[in-house]
Amino acid sequence: SLISDIDFEEIPELIEELKKVKDSLSKSHLLYEKYSKKHGSRIFLDVSDKNILQIETYLAEAKKIKSFLWQFTKKAQINDLNQKLDYAFPASTIKNPHSLIPKIESEYLLYKEIEKIKIELDLNKKAITKLLNIDKLESVFSNDKYNELMETLEKTIKELSSLAGLIDQTKILEICKSITTKKSRNIKDTMLTYIEASNFINITQEIAHLRDDLGFEQEEVEVDEENLLENVKFYEELVELTAFISDKTELLKELNSISQSLPLTLKKLSINPENLETVRDSLLSKVEARRIEDLTEYLTNLEEISTFFGKMPSSQYLGDREHLQNRLITNMTSILDAKAITFRITHKADAEEIRKLIRKKSKIPKHYLRTLIEAFPCLIVNIRELGEYIPLEPELFDVVIIDEASQVSIAQAFPALLRAKKVVVLGDTRQFSNVKTAQASIPTNNEAFSLVKESYSSDIKQLDFEKKEAIKDKINSFNIKNSILEFMKFIVNYETMLLKHFRSYPELISYSKEFHYGGRLQVMKVRAKHIDDVVKFVQVEPCDFPTIPSGTTARIVENANENEANYIISELEKLIKNESTATVGIISPFRNQIKYINDLLQKSTHLRDFENKLKLKVMTFDTCQGEERDIIYYSMVENDKNKARLNTIFPSALSGDEEEGKLRVQRLNVGFSRAKECVVFVTSKKIEDFSSQIGIAIRHFKEQLEEGLKLPSPDETESEREKMLLGLIK
Repeated sequence: SLISDIDFEEIPELIEELKKVKDSLSKSHLLYEKYSKKHGSRIFLDVSDKNILQIETYLAEAKKIKSFLWQFTKKAQINDLNQKLDYAFPASTIKNPHSLIPKIESEYLLYKEIEKIKIELDLNKKAITKLLNIDKLESVFSNDKYNELMETLEKTIKELSSLAGLIDQTKILEICKSITTKKSRNIKDTMLTYIEASNFINITQEIAHLRDDLGFEQEEVEVDEENLLENVKFYEELVELTAFISDKTELLKELNSISQSLPLTLKKLSINPENLETVRDSLLSKVEARRIEDLTEYLTNLEEISTFFGKMPSSQYLGDREHLQNRLITNMTSILDAKAITFRITHKADAEEIRKLIRKKSKIPKHYLRTLIEAFPCLIVNIRELGEYIPLEPELFDVVIIDEASQVSIAQAFPALLRAKKVVVLGDTRQFSNVKTAQASIPTNNEAFSLVKESYSSDIKQLDFEKKEAIKDKINSFNIKNSILEFMKFIVNYETMLLKHFRSYPELISYSKEFHYGGRLQVMKVRAKHIDDVVKFVQVEPCDFPTIPSGTTARIVENANENEANYIISELEKLIKNESTATVGIISPFRNQIKYINDLLQKSTHLRDFENKLKLKVMTFDTCQGEERDIIYYSMVENDKNKARLNTIFPSALSGDEEEGKLRVQRLNVGFSRAKECVVFVTSKKIEDFSSQIGIAIRHFKEQLEEGLKLPSPDETESEREKMLLGLIK
């Protein structure tokens, strides 16, 4: 603010000339080096401007003649052209110059460069003259004005010296000292030093050498090197300080701008834009630059990803499905309630009669049933009790739906089939079939089945041979040991597999999916928690079968494991203490272990909490079908100290065709697909020591845990966005 623009009118021009000095000096070095290499083998000597033009003409003509087609004419023209060149350069050392066109062209270009540098050296001469006569520029400043400027600079230095963490205080103080000891210097002179001082000492000497080599005339210039060096050094120091003050001024401006746009951020960082010391003491100054860069990159990526996902259409399959289901249920409930109320009001007497019949377990007469069905169009009936209440009338129901059909035998299902217009059968052959029919008496079954075969043979007698052959094997599906699900496969006109699985995370259902359903299941539940919270393994100390008091003696409880049972109960108590809302199930292959755990639970003071809060259920692999819990504890019992043997319960292979083999395979599929959120394997021996198919199943869950702890490779990603997200995670 103390210096006007007029004070420095000549500064820009002089600075530009000094820049040219520096640039030309660099070019001079390169030219001199190139010229020195060529100097020992020059083709032409004493080259003048006229000679340069003759070489240029020669090169153009020679290239033109080179493409001429008639050799005789070409040779004559080349000879003529060579003679002209020899006449122009009598001292030339080359014969037949047309054979050395590239060499001539190279030297021609060198001379062109020399011509160019002549002009630059003339400009350099003017710039150097101005630099060396710098004292001739009169100062426009009075001593008062100069002293005022010095005081301003010193005051600024004093204020900035408190920021020891942001500046090199020692360097600033040195500059300040240098300025105050050279007050006789002209301020205008200090602004002229825009280039490195050390270069100027050698400029005139190097250019002089170059001019000598090129044959230029040189004007002698006297240089007071010591005075020049001293001046330049001082000017540099002042320029450095001026630049420093300018930088800090920009910092204050930037802080002021930030304070207006991000006042809360600066407040949290304890930065006051009016006090630079707060920058030094702020939280930001204590953070490494690399950490700030990482944070900036993170925030940038977060903004980009958030914006990208924000533009995506909303897709919440489970939530939308549940919302639609609830609306349909509400609508259906409203319709059914209206029918029930109407029935109660308009058929009060009939309702009382039907109530009495149901209490007596008597059949409901047809005229009552029609009224009942109209009021209650959807009846849920135990299939074994259907024949007790509903009259045997064909096509009584529009649709009969049989759920868990793998557990319903043909004989049990027939009463329902006869009363239906359409039948929908739902079931899973990979889950348990009807245990009672599977264990039916073979002689009794064979005797009854023979009567069915005789009747069937009689019924198809009137059919032609081709139709008989086509359906003769269908009679085998009437075996009492077959479920209605297996029977319907022979007469079905539509069949599909429900592929979507909603209960479990991919890692929890992966065993069933891979080993029992051929990888066809589509898992709809996405895991949003760490794999360690989904699959767990706990190994307790091995132990022998426990003993319990029995009268005056102690009784051994075979196929039970005290350590595993105690651990599981202690975990249940922790869940209660932590007020967990998770539901819990315990599954063991051995009935005695289930009984032993139940006995321990009965003695626990938390029994009611286990039942009410955790919805606890203790099951074997055979009794858990249809159940689901958030957390499933598996107590495997077997170890090296007891005689429990899992190979008597589970299969050695998954391809067993016999009834007992199928049952063992079904145990694995049913038992290991009950968990919704977490499975906990409680064992008393190493996972590697389990044999047969149960060992393969347990180790599969272990592999899921290990794989879940790994990050995928970029090649395993399915899109560029996934690959980018993987990079951010890593």
